[in-house]
Amino acid sequence: MRVFVNQIAVAGWKLIEPRLDAILASPRTLRIAIMLGSFLMIVKWPVLSGLLLWGSVIWAVPLLISDRREAVRLRAACQSTEAQAEALRSALIFAQGQISHLEQQLQEAKERQGREGKGHPVFRRVGLDEAAPDFVIRAVHKAYRKALHPDGKSQQHRVEADRRFREMEQVFSEIRRLQEWATA
Repeated sequence: MRVFVNQIAVAGWKLIEPRLDAILASPRTLRIAIMLGSFLMIVKWPVLSGLLLWGSVIWAVPLLISDRREAVRLRAACQSTEAQAEALRSALIFAQGQISHLEQQLQEAKERQGREGKGHPVFRRVGLDEAAPDFVIRAVHKAYRKALHPDGKSQQHRVEADRRFREMEQVFSEIRRLQEWATA
């Protein structure tokens, strides 16, 4: 019987050796080769094969358990990442809607400015319309004088305040000149 098993093992090795690379490349053929090799090993060396089987189990079981834990952890991480991606997709859709709405408002404001901004630039500089009544112009002038007068500013800001005050005074004198010209 032992001679027969040895002959099978030698014949099997002679068949397998030339095709070893092809066998190792395919999982199916690798499994078959391992099963045949295990069978021959159990028949020829039962004690050694039992020890190898026991060692393989001791080595493989913890590895399989750690692989399973890693798979569970990765699955949870994947689900968490997918939830975050979905939240980000929703935020992106909302942001795109906001951008679209703001672009529309900007376009409307530009169109309004084109229609409404045709007044004289001197009047627009102080926020007035050319058709503003005289009492409104006087009230705005008084408010500008009160806000920009250099006497109410600290010493370090007085030079800038004086420049801005004189500038606004020139604007309002130009407005008075334009009004006198329009009424004359």
